[in-house]
Amino acid sequence: MRDTILTDQNNIPHQPDLKKWQFIEDLQKPLHRKTDLENRKPKKNEASLSAGIEFSPVFPDPDNRLETAYADFNLFLKTAGIVRGEGFHIRTGIEKTSVPESFRIHTDLKSCSIFAGDTEGIRRGLIFLEDEILRAGGPFLPIGVLKRTPVIRTRLSKSLFAPTNRAPHFRDELADEVNYYPDELLNRMAHDGVNGIWIVVRLHELCPSKIIPEYGHDGQRRLEKLRITAERCARYGIRVFPFCIDPKPFYAGDPVLAAHPELAGHRAGNTIYFCTSTAAGQAYLEEAAEVLFSAVPSLGGLIVLSVGESGSHCYSGCSPDVLPYNNCPRCKKKTHGK
Repeated sequence: MRDTILTDQNNIPHQPDLKKWQFIEDLQKPLHRKTDLENRKPKKNEASLSAGIEFSPVFPDPDNRLETAYADFNLFLKTAGIVRGEGFHIRTGIEKTSVPESFRIHTDLKSCSIFAGDTEGIRRGLIFLEDEILRAGGPFLPIGVLKRTPVIRTRLSKSLFAPTNRAPHFRDELADEVNYYPDELLNRMAHDGVNGIWIVVRLHELCPSKIIPEYGHDGQRRLEKLRITAERCARYGIRVFPFCIDPKPFYAGDPVLAAHPELAGHRAGNTIYFCTSTAAGQAYLEEAAEVLFSAVPSLGGLIVLSVGESGSHCYSGCSPDVLPYNNCPRCKKKTHGK
């Protein structure tokens, strides 16, 4: 006989208010606080840092992308009790690499050099040095040459307390004044290997349009917050990827469709799908992309899920179990992806 677990719905606690989420405050505390290192002699093939470190960050960085990485590394040394001095020299330098974020570390008894072809390779290298010291359990680095190249190029995450603009609250993180990516959270993400975040957007809310002027009335404010967020994240080597399920379909009685009937495509019940085979539909999507990337040129890209979770264009409304055929007069002879 199978065990049955009975749940008393009356005893399930309510979701706490956002203002009472105590972990949000913790996420804004410094990542490095106090690091206890072992007081011992260096092992064979270990370089000792106990006499002090001279740090020479000479990697070219005209946009100051490494300012946060250097500050983090210095704070780590301080909390670990590794003082400044001339006993050991750590330097950064440039070296051509074929894959972004790759780095090479060369360590001997007196020095350690981090070479990379881009700023994010240097950031990765500095974080790796922190981890090497923690793995050693003391102020030591292994002697030798080490190379690292990322296997997964884009590693996405999201703020632990940012809304996703979905049920049950339908809150848009670009429509309020909350900073969902404070510096120390971004620093934690960088240490965990994250180099991208995704933010839910809706193009009809985000991008003002001349082709469909009913769209994007509050778009400039959203675009400005997206731009600020992208710049804040870039300081930690993290790119922003807007995520959207677009284009937005229409529903019976939609005033936007009444003003632009040429955009009507496949129909299923009360849903009229956005026809991307029309000249106006294609022009709108091109315009929306141009508006988005012109307003926030530092974006890492755009994630589009136009088939799967909800309706968008004509073929997104076709399901083998519900309505296997496309009844749009323009799209019915086409196949998926054409």
